[in-house]
Amino acid sequence: MVGVPYAMIMQDYLSSMGNIGSEIVEATRLLMRDRVGQEISSGALNAIISVEPDYIDASFTAVERQYGSFENIVHAASD
Repeated sequence: MVGVPYAMIMQDYLSSMGNIGSEIVEATRLLMRDRVGQEISSGALNAIISVEPDYIDASFTAVERQYGSFENIVHAASD
């Protein structure tokens, strides 16, 4: 993130959807079932494993709100 152009991060993130295989979907379903204590709907599962530009945008916004930049996180972590 530090020094990597936003467009490159977004492109890599969006391309990761093609890497989600059935094993990951099933593992996520089982993990959520164990955490929640019941089966989750296929719609909820799809939301968890899906790749949406809004998701990463929200992450960047949260980091910028809390830390000001990704560079600041690196500095905070090294202190």
